[in-house]
Formats: sequence, C-alpha cells, structure tokens
Amino acid sequence: MSFESFKRPIQKKNLRKDRSIAECILCIFLAIVVSIIGIHVLYNDIYYDLEILVYCCVMAASQYSLLKSCQPDVNTPVHGFNRNTAISRAIYFCLFSSLLLLIHKLKTYSWHCILFGIIFSNIAVCYMIYNILSIILLCLPLLFLFGLLPQCSTFFLCILENFDMHLFGGTAMINIPGALHSFLLSIINFIFLSIIGYYGLLIDTSKDHMQNILFSIYCGLTVSICYKLSRGSSNPNVFWNMIKYDLLKIKRIIRQNEDIQDPLPDKLRTIVKERLQSDILLCFLICIVVFAAHASTTFTSLQPILNYIICSIVIILGTLFHYVLPQVRKQLPWLLFSEPLIKQADYALFEPTEATKVLFIEKLFVWIVFIEKNILLPCTYLGALSHSAPMVINKFGLLPSILILTLCSMKMLRIGYCNPSRHFLYVLLTTIMTYLMTSKCSETFLLNYFVLSTLTEKLIDFKEKLNFIFVYCAPWQISWGSAFHAIAQPFCIPHSAILVVQCLMSALLNSPLMPLLGSAAFISSYPRPIKFWEKNYNTKRIDNTNVQLQAQINEFHCGLDDNNLNAIFYEHLTRVLQASLCGEIQLGRLGKVNTGDFFILTSDSLNCMIHLIELGNGFITFQLRGLEFKGTYCQQREVEAITEDIDKNRGLCCCEAGRFPHMLSLNAAFTQRWLAWEVICLKFVVDGYSIKENKFNETVVGYDLRKRLISLMIKAVIFYAIRSDQLVSWLENEQIRQAMMQFSDPDQVDVDPSFTTLFDDDFKVGAGGVTKKTFTFVYGSWMNLCNNKRQIPLSSSQEDDLITFCFILSLLARRTLSSSLPSHHTALLEIYHENFVHGFYSLFKGDFRLAHKDEWAFADMSLLKNVIAQGVRMSLKLNQDSFLEMSEYLDNEKLYEDIAQNDTNLVITHEASPEWRNAILSNKPSLLALRRALVESIDEYRIVMLDRRHLSFRIVKVSKECVRGFWASQQHELIFLRNRNPERGSIQNAKQVLRNMINSSSDQPIGYPIFVSPLITSYSSTSKPINDIIGGELAWNLIKKTFSTFFQRAHVFFLSHCVGNASGTNEVIQLAERRTMSTVTAAAHAQQSSFSVPATSTLPDQIRPLSIQQNMNTNNSGEMPVNNTVSNKKILPSDQQTSVLVKRTSDSLVTTTITTTTTTTTTTTNDEPTRRRSSLSTELNISDRNNRKMFNALNNSTSTTIYSNKDLCTSSNNQINKSMVTYSTNGSSNEKVIIIDTTAIYDSINLGRRIDVIWPNEQMRLNGGRNVWSGWMPSVGMTGLVVHRWIPRHRDARQRSHIDKCILLVHIDKHDKFVPIAEHGVRFIGESTYL
Repeated sequence: MSFESFKRPIQKKNLRKDRSIAECILCIFLAIVVSIIGIHVLYNDIYYDLEILVYCCVMAASQYSLLKSCQPDVNTPVHGFNRNTAISRAIYFCLFSSLLLLIHKLKTYSWHCILFGIIFSNIAVCYMIYNILSIILLCLPLLFLFGLLPQCSTFFLCILENFDMHLFGGTAMINIPGALHSFLLSIINFIFLSIIGYYGLLIDTSKDHMQNILFSIYCGLTVSICYKLSRGSSNPNVFWNMIKYDLLKIKRIIRQNEDIQDPLPDKLRTIVKERLQSDILLCFLICIVVFAAHASTTFTSLQPILNYIICSIVIILGTLFHYVLPQVRKQLPWLLFSEPLIKQADYALFEPTEATKVLFIEKLFVWIVFIEKNILLPCTYLGALSHSAPMVINKFGLLPSILILTLCSMKMLRIGYCNPSRHFLYVLLTTIMTYLMTSKCSETFLLNYFVLSTLTEKLIDFKEKLNFIFVYCAPWQISWGSAFHAIAQPFCIPHSAILVVQCLMSALLNSPLMPLLGSAAFISSYPRPIKFWEKNYNTKRIDNTNVQLQAQINEFHCGLDDNNLNAIFYEHLTRVLQASLCGEIQLGRLGKVNTGDFFILTSDSLNCMIHLIELGNGFITFQLRGLEFKGTYCQQREVEAITEDIDKNRGLCCCEAGRFPHMLSLNAAFTQRWLAWEVICLKFVVDGYSIKENKFNETVVGYDLRKRLISLMIKAVIFYAIRSDQLVSWLENEQIRQAMMQFSDPDQVDVDPSFTTLFDDDFKVGAGGVTKKTFTFVYGSWMNLCNNKRQIPLSSSQEDDLITFCFILSLLARRTLSSSLPSHHTALLEIYHENFVHGFYSLFKGDFRLAHKDEWAFADMSLLKNVIAQGVRMSLKLNQDSFLEMSEYLDNEKLYEDIAQNDTNLVITHEASPEWRNAILSNKPSLLALRRALVESIDEYRIVMLDRRHLSFRIVKVSKECVRGFWASQQHELIFLRNRNPERGSIQNAKQVLRNMINSSSDQPIGYPIFVSPLITSYSSTSKPINDIIGGELAWNLIKKTFSTFFQRAHVFFLSHCVGNASGTNEVIQLAERRTMSTVTAAAHAQQSSFSVPATSTLPDQIRPLSIQQNMNTNNSGEMPVNNTVSNKKILPSDQQTSVLVKRTSDSLVTTTITTTTTTTTTTTNDEPTRRRSSLSTELNISDRNNRKMFNALNNSTSTTIYSNKDLCTSSNNQINKSMVTYSTNGSSNEKVIIIDTTAIYDSINLGRRIDVIWPNEQMRLNGGRNVWSGWMPSVGMTGLVVHRWIPRHRDARQRSHIDKCILLVHIDKHDKFVPIAEHGVRFIGESTYL
C-alpha cells in the first residue's frame, strides 16, 4: 500500500466523523475492551486451528465498525446514519465473549438437581451454553448480515422486558428508563421479601407447617407488594412529575407563547395521585387480611381439599367468564353463528344517541373479575404456598427455597392481578400437572405454575405465527402484488420444515416472522419489544403556532393539507379513549384482551389502529395510529372486506343451499376461519364529532348570493362592534375620530372600485359609491336594535358617532375583502367566482391587507381580531343557514337571536388556529371552519361543520404476529433494501390479512399514518360505568367523609332516643337548624329570591326552594303565625326575612323557610325558643321512626314544604291541615281543573322508556301511572291542580310532548296521585290556592 492511501483527505472519505468528544472517547474505550477480552479468550484456548482465525476476523470487524460502520445496517430502524448501530457490533462481541469466559470458569464447579424428572447437571448445562456461545461468536458477521441481532439499545430493552415478564410476572416496557425503573423495583422487592421469608422459615423448626407470625407477615407483604407492583405503569414520568410539582413544590416553567395549556398532564398526575393514595390504604388492608388468613391455620389444616375447591372455582369461573362469555359476545361466536348470542342494548339501532347502557352480564363480569383478583387469587396463593413450601424446603434447602418461593409467588400474583384471563388458563394447566400427573414429572404447584406460564406463552406465540403463515400462504386466497410474489410462491413449498424451525426460534426469542418483500418467503427478524418501534415517534400538528407567517399565507408549502387538519380528530379520539378504553375492556366489550394485541376501529370516515402495549391492574397503555380519511384504493377494498355483510353468503361448496337461522353458511364459516382478523364488536360507541362538509364554492355562485353574504357580513360586523365593551373607548379614540370626521356630511361619497351595485345594498348609483345616508337607510334599524340590546345603550347624543363608526367599519370590511383578492383583479366587476371565494377564505383565516385610507384600524388591533374577523366568520354560518330559513333572517330580531346564540354555542375559526384544536379537545358542542383543499391541482373550498355526538365504530381484532411481521418486513424493505417504489407489491391489498392497512399504519417514513399518538395510559378510575359498579379509588377524603357522616348520624340517633333529656333535644334542634340553614343559604346565594318561576324556566331552575305564604291562620291551640312573630311585634318586609323554624311533632319534623336577601336577619321573640323546646321535649318519644323519615326527606327536598299541626298527637278533634305543595314547573301552579273525559288519561308514560316524556322529577313519575296506583283510577269529576305541562314540538325536551297533543300533569291531592291527561280531557275551573 502506498503512502498516498494514508493522506488526510483520503482517510476522511474512508472513516466516519465523530460529532462529539464523548462519542470519540466511547469508541476508543470499546476498542480497548474488545482487545482485552479477545486476548483473554485466546489465552484460555477456547478456539483451535481455523476457529482462531475466524475469531480474530470477528474481533477485527468489531473494532473496524467503530471506525467505519456499515450504514444502513439490517437492524437499523431509521434512515441515514445510526450511531447505535455503529457501536452495536463491539458491544455484542464484548458481551458474548465475557459470557463465554464466565461459563468457561463455571465448568469447574459441579452440582446437579432434579426438576420435573430431569437431572440438570452443572457440567451439562454449562457445556451446552458454552458450545452455543462459541458458535454465536464465530457467526456474528452472519447474524449481523441477516439482521438477527438488534441494535444495542433495543437488545437491552428486550432483555429487561423479558426478564421482568417471565421472572417476576411484569408487563411490557415503554422505554429504557422505564424498563430500568420497573426491573430494579422488582429486584428490590424480591430481595426484601426473600429476607423476610428467610427469617420466617428460619424460625420454623419443623419445616412442615409454616405457621409463625413472621412467615404470615411475609405472606401478607408478598400479596400487598405484588398488588402495588401490578398497579404501576412502567413509565415513571407521571409519578416523578407528581413528586416534583406536588411534593417538592418545584415551580413549572411556562413558555411565553404557550397561551393554551394542555389539561392532560395535570389530569394524569391527579389520577396517579389518587391511585397512590388508594394503593397505600389497600396495601395496608390486604396485608392485614392475608396475614390473618394465613395465621388462622385454615390453609394448612384443610390441605389438600381446600386447594381442590379453590382451583375448581377458579377454573369454572374462568371457563365461563373468560372463554364462553367473550365468545358469545363476539359478532360471530365460535365462527358458527351469524350474530352475537348476547347483544348490546344498542345493537339494533342504526345510530346511537347515547352511551351504551351497561348490561347485567357486564356488571356480573366486572364483579367476577373483582372477586377473582381480590379473593380467589390470594386464596389460591396461600393454598399453593402452604402446599409447596414444605416440599421445596425439603428438596432444595432453606436459602434456595425462599428464593424460589418468592420468585414463583411474585409471578403468580402479578399475572393474576394484571391478566385474569390468562391466569385461569395457567391454573388449569398447573392443576392438571400437579394433581393428575405422576410425581416424577411434576413439581409443586408454584413451580409448575412458574414454568407452565412461560411455556404456554411461547406455545401461543408459536401457534399464532403458524396461523399467520397458513392464512397468508393459502393458495386459494393468495394475492400477488408483484411478479416476485408469483415466483416465490412455489419455491417456498419445499422449505416448510425450515419454516417451522424458524417459527419455533422466533417464538422463543420473541422476534417477528416477516414475509420477504411481502411474498410467501418468510425469514426471522431480530427480537423486538412489545412496543415494537425503537423510536418514540408521534406526529406533530402543524398550525399557526409553529409555522412562519410567510408559510401560513401559502399554506400548502408548510404542510397544512387535509391529512394534517384531519389528524385532530384522531387526537380527540385518543383523549376520549384515554378516559374510557380501560373501562370498556374491563366490561368485556373488546373480548379477551392480552398484552400486545392490535385492534382496528372503522367508521364512516375514521379508520385507526390501537396497539395495546401494557396491560396492568386497572390501567392500559396504548398507542393510536390514524389512517387517511380517503385512503388508497387498496385501503378501501380492505375496509369493504371488514364491513361486508356475510349473512348474504348462503353458499354450500358450489351451490346455494342456504343456511340455518342465525347460523353461518358452510362457505362463510370456512372463509372466516382463513382470516388473520376477526370482528369483535359491531357497535363500539364513543364520544366524537360527526363531520359534515359542504362546498362553499356553490353557495356564492351568483351575484345575488354574494350580495347576501356581504350584507350578512356587514350586519355581523355591526353586531360585534356595538356589542363590544370597548365601544365607548373606540368612539373616543382620537385616530378613529379623525377617520370618522371625513364622513361628517351624510352625503359624502366613498368612491372605491370594490363597491358596486351588484354586491352592495347601500350603493348609490348616482354618486357612484357608498354614502353614510344610504348606509343608514339600509342598516339603521339593525344598528338601532343592536344598540337597544346592549347592557347600557348609548345615548341619543352618541347615535351619530355610532352610525359613522359602523359605516367606516363596513367600508373597512369590504375593502379588506377586495384587497385579499389576487392582485391582477383590481376592479370588482372583473372578479371571477373563484377569486371571490379565495378572497373570502383569506379574510376568514385572518389575512388582512388594509388600504392606506383604512390604516386608522391600527389604533386598536382588537378591531380586526374581535370585530372584523368575527363578523366575517359569523357571516359564513349565517349564509349557510340562510338557505334553510332566509325568510326568518329578514326579521332583525330573529337574526340577532341567531347571532347571539351562535356566538355562545358555536366555535368558528380557521383550522390552523390553536383555538380550533383547543375547542375540539375541550369537547365544544359545535364547530365550523372554512377549509381549502387541493383536489387534482384545483382549489376546492369546503365548509366543515362538526357536531359532537356518539360515534359507532366496528372493532376488528388483528393477529399480533401478522402486524409485527408486516411492520418488520416494511422496515427491512424500505431501509435496508431501499425499495422506494410507492406501488411496491408488499403494500397491495390482501383482504385476508389487511396488508395495506397494517403497512400504512407503521411509523413514518415507512408507513403514512396521518396521526400517531404518544404512548398514553388509560385508567379504570376515569370510567363512569366502572365507578358506578365497583366504586372509584379509595381516598383519604372519602374515608374521612364516610366516618364523619356515620358518627354524625349515630350522634343524632342516640340523642333522639334520650327520653326526657332536654339538652339532647336541644342539640337535635340545633343540628337540624344548621343543616337546613346551610341548604337555604346555599340556595339564597345561588339564585335571587322570588315567589314565582317563569313559565319558560328549565328544570334546574324549577327545582328551587320556593318561598311560601307568610301569613298562616293560627290553629286551635292559639299558636302564633309562623314567621310573623318578631321582637316588639314588628313584621319585617318580606324581602328582608330569613327564618328557619324546626318543629318536632308526632309525625313530622317540619321546616318552614323564607328565601330572602342575606344582608338582614329576623329577630324572634325571646320566649319563642323556650316554647319551641318545651313543645318538642314532650313529643320526642312519639313516632320516632316517622320523625326520622321526615327529617331525611326534609334534607333532600327543595321543592316541597310541608306544614303540620303541632298538637296533632294530643287532640284528635283538631282539623288536620293538608300539605301545601308548591311546584316549580312550566304549568301554572294556580290553575285548577276538573276531569271530564277519562279516555284522555295516559296512565303508562311513567315506565321510563325512551318513547315516554321526561317527568319534572322522579317522585312524580313514581306516583303517576297505572303500575303504581294499586287499583285506584281517576274518575270524572275529580279536581286537581296543574303542576306540569308537556307541549308538542317544544324546543326543551323536558317540556316536549311525545304526541301531537298537549298533556297536563294534574295532582289529585285527595288521593295524592299524579294524573297525566290530555288538555281536552279537563275543564279549567279557575284559580285556587288548592289546600
């Protein structure tokens, strides 16, 4: 080699450049370590002859890769240079060589053990591992060539994940810091429990019955710690943020431009805090209960019968609820039936109108799983430990025994808590192996469970890989995407045996089996974690906050296309699933779920894939990948295959023989069995947005339509200008007043090319422009109305300034619209239709280009933002609605109401604005935007309308080996083989495996999803159905509140039974006064005092504590009128009285309230408390049960006040005063009617059906129908009071009649019944106090 080869320019080309000093130091260190370890391997004579040469070449290649690495390598997950790949070869060489040296030293030690009837000798095991490692070291270049080893970071994550899952029963790992956190946590708890268990066994001398306190503490701690480990996610970021911001009180750094805060991090931190509080309490409780159960000798004295009973219960419940129930709830149970055997409540509905109702079987399933986790699992563990511990100690000794027992216990408990559906299967296999097989081939229950759980997982993976191969290569449904596929198909048949070996090896190593270039030739990829992708990739939304202003004007150059704008709907779906997905899984609506499962959700426009990564106790970590709305042809074909109606398939081989009712035909059943996916649920209901699009181009085609749009725009601008709180300051602004002075003359003409008689209603033909006088003539009444609707209308002296200000604003809006048009169209008469639409769109998104004469608007930029922009956007909505109700918009009152209502309930903004994303993620009910789309190089403008409602998705479960195989194949083809053909055969549609949808969902740039969410965790505590069934998280405040309420009720109960105790009676009175006063005061602060309720009040307004009549006649005993006796016999005005009188009689505890202002109080006479106490003390012992019931009813009721006579129990001759009932409803409370036609009575609309009316309150409904009248029926001549009215087609659903007749709700006081009756069935007989 000449000296020229070592010159610097040539070496720069041959060697890669290190970008940092740390990287250079790391490479030097690895090169030195490779040399040292290689020398030790050669020194120990591990290799001989030619093997030494090969080993030296491998060592040299490892060192050279630090200087010049192969890029791209087969195992690299990204395009371009990957630094992890550059150092991976050296790290693998050091790792395998070190293990080889370690095994070489361990061969000298001799020991053996017998497990499952097999003798495991140290020498035999070490020689086997020694030979494997020596071969692997020599074959390292080939392993790297075929991509069988991942990069070092991925390898480290896989090792930690598999160790934690198969040794300690953990779940999947999200990233390396999380994996280290979870694995170290498992190790620390394992050591801690082993120490306690060791000393517990050390105390026990017999070693036959582990009944001592310390070992019972060990059992309790094991269950409680495993419960806590199963409740924690492998991502510790939220937990550390909670410690940082809540415990350490570190102030969060808020960015300057971050106006809108994302509520999700704070929500997750609150949830984790609540779960942590609950876990601390429950772990303490579990530890005590398990300790007591083990110390009771129940699990030692009843062996082995107790184990048989517990395992039988676990197996029976598991078979029924984890196998049979998910099958009968599938869309195609056992692939034999054509519909579910247990259907959801909304299964037959075309579109859901509410959230899916929880079925009884779902509640039962939740409770069964709860019992399995919290009762049967600890019992199974204690029984297995009591059975296994003595035998393990006798076989292995004390120290190894406690390590084995602790390891097996942790795995069993954590699997049982995290995945009950797999736990029952492991228990079934373990029971068969432990109690039915011979003792030579079996070990104890815990050891059998530990081994069988791992073997079963590997066998299931092996079965799924074979199933994927068979489905994909079936000759009757193969879909060749290219000529290579057709050639590779027949050549793969002779290699079937090798394929089975590959399946077995890939199942053991947890590596996907990928089709080469999408063909039928399969090769193994490198091991991957359950998360699969090494790079934490998620899409970033492009909007006005992260795009330069110049790029915003030409939006297609910055990525503001349809896909970017549609990604927000998948982000919203992710937030919705974050709150509900875990609860839906616990209700069993997604069938049997395991770690790493894939689901595809399809609807009319949304198609996404959900990857379940981490499955824990009460939480799910998942990732959502959204596909294009209007996908490719291949994607549409696969969506059609998912939504295909297989009921129409009635084929039997080659003929149409039909099928049995509710059963699949033979051809359909055969076809469904040869698919790598399965429909789980036909209607999965979640909250979302229905998307409607209209073409804006078609709404402004003619001159008249454009003229109407401009007129509505001007009215909307006037509305926002007059309604603004800054109107007075604008009118007084000096710069604005100078602009207004130009039009002091009403006939002053503004001549501008943008004004024309074709578009402007106020255009003056003779003057050739727009004048203030014509503007006032056209829009004067509208300005008048807007001014009168202000909270403080402007005076008449300011009317001229107001008109002038609105006039110059209208000129500004119209000129801005004209200046937003393309520059080569200066005269409005020359503007074509497309240019007008483009100009309006530019104005809608906030592209204001002001003329020189309109620069006065810069005096306050809020004029453009809050008046012009809002007016332009509101005009779009008004123009859209005008096609439906144009006649109503001619009425200014109606137009004003619509604008005000839309301004309150509707969000109108551009989709690139951050307010649009914030509104969607905040679940605003309605949104509207104007979108520009490029369709075949033609601009198309669409009005996008969003309405929040319940969306129905079809859920499809896809084989996880199918998805992992296709993803690995695409990564290998695009990155390593560099196939850049956009129409390559590996992404063509294959309906049996959904090849195109799976490949499209992979990370960019391999796939092309429009949205990829970060890894997000869903908790069961955010699911309302789960909280309603088993309750939420156990918190300190809840316990404190529960105990406080219990002791308070106990205090009241015991005081009320103190006979003759005047002081106790007084405390009861004071307690009741405090409770009632708090209720009345809260109501008084919440609403104004009033004796009447408007007829149009809504239900929340109707349920108010109303004032009652102030003056009541005295009773026969001469009692003073209630609330009228004051000091010095002065009666305060009714609007200043606030009094609460609590009276205890023989059958009621009565409260009289008067709602008034809170600034004054009522002073009672000095003898009133004494007289009240004396009257109550003599009656405390009479009818205590009725008194308590009335006291409870008093606290809960806010719409009914009951008066009762004090001396009812002592004088039977006194007249009983009827209860006075005052209702806050839409019916007049003083209308008395008489029934004249009983056929008009609707006695069955109180059954709570969806077709029934909505009742004012539940008490009325429960007393308003034939089913509760108990034989009583209303008759002609009965009189009553109208308390509610249902009107046909009423806007409020609570006041809407379900038929075309007005229905009255009449209270028959004599029988205390509520009678719904049509209005023609009664006759009004005037007003009445109706006592």
